[in-house]
Amino acid sequence: MSPVKTKNSIAAIEKINWQNAKAPLLIRWTSTNSAGPCSYHVHSSIIELYFVRRGSGRFLIGNRFYPFYNNCALAVRPRQKHQSFPEPHKYQQVILLMAEQSLISKFMSSRQLQKLPPLVVISEPEMEKIELWCRIIAGEIRHPETTCSQLIANDLENILLVLKRSKRGITEEPIIDSRIRKAIDIIEANCSRHLPVNDVAAAVAMSPSHLSHCFTQQVKMSIKQYQLKCRIALAQQRLETDCAMKMSTLSDQLGFSDLSAFMRHFKHFAGMTPGDYRRMARLNRTS
Repeated sequence: MSPVKTKNSIAAIEKINWQNAKAPLLIRWTSTNSAGPCSYHVHSSIIELYFVRRGSGRFLIGNRFYPFYNNCALAVRPRQKHQSFPEPHKYQQVILLMAEQSLISKFMSSRQLQKLPPLVVISEPEMEKIELWCRIIAGEIRHPETTCSQLIANDLENILLVLKRSKRGITEEPIIDSRIRKAIDIIEANCSRHLPVNDVAAAVAMSPSHLSHCFTQQVKMSIKQYQLKCRIALAQQRLETDCAMKMSTLSDQLGFSDLSAFMRHFKHFAGMTPGDYRRMARLNRTS
């Protein structure tokens, strides 16, 4: 049995190359059937806001799952570990806003930030306002020579004020079994190769059948589905950063039996072919 890799620490993205140094903000629109991000990660000084226009799934913040759906927002504060579990094959339309805490601290104290609900339901008219503010901010960020920092701060404050007064969402029960958390880490650390369930079960001191049952119950998908989801998410990352890599090479690197299997699974989880995904990623970078 080949050794099972484990993560010594949660993957962290501590530094982002902001497009505009005057406004350490990032805003991104995604409209896809993609499986979405899968790694469990944390930021030390960045606030993340996810505005779900269309879609559904579950979002893990800390050790608690929050169900998301049309017209809701998820707020991830600094140093909160988080992970997204979009519902497979469902159309997702999401606005992601990331901002340095130092920018938000100009108009919101740390105590006020701590009271920000992790999940809120937003009315359609207010979601339209939020999207408009996001587009204004994004326009300012793209033109650093004329950026008005006060305008950006005002619109960002308006967005957070809407979140503060909106209705809290309903939470689910927290994940209690740390062995499932460890199993997820092992799967993610070994996602570029086939990993038998027996190996994962042995690493977390559970029987394969009990692990499979608990994993499906808590994560809402089977171990095999989660393994495929992680491999496709890794494929998406590589397609976004490497414009020259051949699909056959990528398929081999991720341990698929053949190119047709890779293409089939990619379209199943991402809702489009790898070539279409690469073209979409290229357009996103230039827009």
